[in-house]
Amino acid sequence: MFVIRDALAASESPLRLDQAWMCSFNGAVLGLVNITLTPPPGAQGAPEWWFHVLAAAVRATIMPPENARALDAGDADWDAMFEELHGLARQSVTLIIDGVPVACETLEFCRVRFALATDYSRWPVVVARPAHHWGPWPDLQSVEE
Repeated sequence: MFVIRDALAASESPLRLDQAWMCSFNGAVLGLVNITLTPPPGAQGAPEWWFHVLAAAVRATIMPPENARALDAGDADWDAMFEELHGLARQSVTLIIDGVPVACETLEFCRVRFALATDYSRWPVVVARPAHHWGPWPDLQSVEE
């Protein structure tokens, strides 16, 4: 599992798999989801699975009303979310995880920017922050479960 280095917990909720952990870092509220969704054999690295992993993290992050408020998320059409994610522009970004530069892609959904590693099997974590928050992405570190 991963955490955001030097972040402060924003709620009493503990770090759990497949659920958003909300925290505060450099004046911004962030969400972090450690993903357990894995593709079936032979589908590893398929672009379609990247979107499945991302969709699961988006739901875990902004479906709970308290998280949506904290991240200033807009309203989501959950029925159309998967198709909408496919149509959004993606940008490349590098996150530092355990001191290693990791290639990620970001996209914005409901005024929240999500970052997911292109090699999500090796780095199964998604970071979310309000889209209006600029500045460097935080460093992540692994922790014992």
